[in-house]
Amino acid sequence: MAYLKNITGDELGKFIDFIPESVMDETLDDSDFDFFGIIEKADPIGVAVCDPGYEADITLKFIYIAPLMRGRGIMNRCLDQLKVYYWSMGYQHLYIRYNPFLSPQLDSYCRTDKFDISKGSSAYFEFRIRDVQDSELLSKKTKNVISLEQLGQPGRKEFYKAIRRDGIELVDFADSRDFILEHSVVYMENGKPRGLILLKKQGDDVEVALFYMKSHRPTEIYHMLLAVTDNLRRNYPQDTKIIFFCRNSYLVNVLEKLLSIEGNRDVTADCDLNNLDEYLA
Repeated sequence: MAYLKNITGDELGKFIDFIPESVMDETLDDSDFDFFGIIEKADPIGVAVCDPGYEADITLKFIYIAPLMRGRGIMNRCLDQLKVYYWSMGYQHLYIRYNPFLSPQLDSYCRTDKFDISKGSSAYFEFRIRDVQDSELLSKKTKNVISLEQLGQPGRKEFYKAIRRDGIELVDFADSRDFILEHSVVYMENGKPRGLILLKKQGDDVEVALFYMKSHRPTEIYHMLLAVTDNLRRNYPQDTKIIFFCRNSYLVNVLEKLLSIEGNRDVTADCDLNNLDEYLA
């Protein structure tokens, strides 16, 4: 039977392939994260990462089970073990932040146990090109938008520097084959780039890798989104999915209105660990 084991140092290396780079980057700023290996018959099959945070609260940052081991109730048992572990350490609340659309099993666990659920401001969007084409969005004409390729290499480098100055980390996208520069769009204002929708291939889907806005004007968002959709519908099948995870609450609200769809909002599930003693006594 699978079980959890607190792991540190060299032992963490056996599980490192299970942990996304974004989670590992967070540990560079916070060395207090707890790592738990999920083990079945001495073999690593998954991992859980928790942030003790402040006072008596614990946050589950990430949990992963290898695909071949799913469907056996392993995640639920591991989450139960985590609750008992932190309850015994004196913690009072376990918080789990996740997206129900992307993590249905985790959502099922939280909605059937003693969790309070609250919606967050981040959202995951997934829609097909035809969904936008059928909306009123394409009834207008785009303005002040060029393709990222048209900006040219020198212009792109200067634009990337400006984006970095706003606190967004970038790589040189021109060197990546995964990015679709010819369909990515730049919003221009008085001859200067002010906004960017950067597209990336994700299997058969198209991912919005970056939605950058210098200002918060809806017209800027509208014209960039219109140009991207127009580009894609000319070059991709109508059933092609556009996927996008957005942490900007203002942009989430604008996108929902423009697209006439509801984003799949992140949620936070709060478990009061003080209630565990009811059935652990």
